[in-house]
Amino acid sequence: MKARYLTENALETLKHSIDTYLPLFKEETNAALVEKLKADLETDTIFRDTKYVFPDAPLSASKASADEMASIEAVFGSMKDLPNAVAMDERLWAGLAIDICWDYVRKRWDIAELFETNDDSVKNKVLDHFFYMQGPRRSFTRNAISRLWWLGRLTYDEGHADPYHRTRVVTADLGYVVDLLERNFSNNPRISSEFVDAVEAARAEVDAAGGVIARPELRILCKYLNMLGGVYILDSLPEGMIFQKIHDKAVEIARHKDDPAPDAAEDEPAGDDDEI
Repeated sequence: MKARYLTENALETLKHSIDTYLPLFKEETNAALVEKLKADLETDTIFRDTKYVFPDAPLSASKASADEMASIEAVFGSMKDLPNAVAMDERLWAGLAIDICWDYVRKRWDIAELFETNDDSVKNKVLDHFFYMQGPRRSFTRNAISRLWWLGRLTYDEGHADPYHRTRVVTADLGYVVDLLERNFSNNPRISSEFVDAVEAARAEVDAAGGVIARPELRILCKYLNMLGGVYILDSLPEGMIFQKIHDKAVEIARHKDDPAPDAAEDEPAGDDDEI
């Protein structure tokens, strides 16, 4: 089926008047929201067709990493040729979330349950997962549909026998999504790929010696990569250099795990990390 984007007027009206429209997000279908918005804007439609094809099969709202992987493969696989400039456009992903994927977004992010319990966080959840509300980079992995495309875009390896091998690693480890892929230096898939490969290689090495590279160490490594970005132009580094530097740093951190803890990463993303 053709993906449809949300018109600019509809998008801005929804976001700026979210308190007015919020109760309609608890409905099982988008019909009431769409009709109210069309009436308020005095228009026949709030959507426009794109030339891009969205998968016909409904996405699974399960939070299991295997089901997340299936959703990523479905969305990214069908829209692999989407230009980055289009993939950054909030209108596309908000349109898909409100249109084709209404049921998926509400169930995957427990929107209906939050309404039932009168949870105060429901407005923020709606804004985060239906729209872009976390800045230009974090929003890519917070919007419920764009995250599926971007997780594929930043980890897909066309030259590998299993192109999604890194995607499986990332979806199984929340730390990669929050601490790596939500940061500006991950815009280049080569950088994020070398980082993931380096951490996994270091994990295999230190695990054999009884060491551990877990979420705290991953955050330190992301801070270290950010520091490297202040010294080097990461995009211009020779292939393999980021891998080597991150691998060596990861092994060093694991070997000194019992030393006094370093300061918390100053650039650590704030927010509901465990809700990714």
